[in-house]
Amino acid sequence: MEWLIIAYVTLSTCLFAIGGTGYKWVRRFILPAVLVSGGYLLGIPYWRCLISFPFLILTFHLGYGENSSIVKRILVIMMYGVCLIPLITWKVCMIPPIVFGSLYYLSKKGKVTWKGVELAVGFSMAFTIVLGVT
Repeated sequence: MEWLIIAYVTLSTCLFAIGGTGYKWVRRFILPAVLVSGGYLLGIPYWRCLISFPFLILTFHLGYGENSSIVKRILVIMMYGVCLIPLITWKVCMIPPIVFGSLYYLSKKGKVTWKGVELAVGFSMAFTIVLGVT
């Protein structure tokens, strides 16, 4: 189980960052498949994984760039937790939005690189699922 967790969190971290380096399809389609597959291997019932899968795809398609309003950015950031609710308890689902929102703010202030934000968010998605099942 430990090796699965190590591979799962590492793969999520890398795939999210790769998706921010021009390969959007990796984040939008491959990462959701990895997150729900890993969740299933960690013991989440398959039907919950199937419910979460389209929400993960939708969430990773949502834009939050410079042309987006602050309200849209906040809603997109919140979706990074909402899309995990079918998989795990809602209490830990707040971790990715907190990580994403905090680092997004710090990146706007020049304190964190955007690649650092991507790596942390990718890590937080899988790590949150691991926390929710262990």
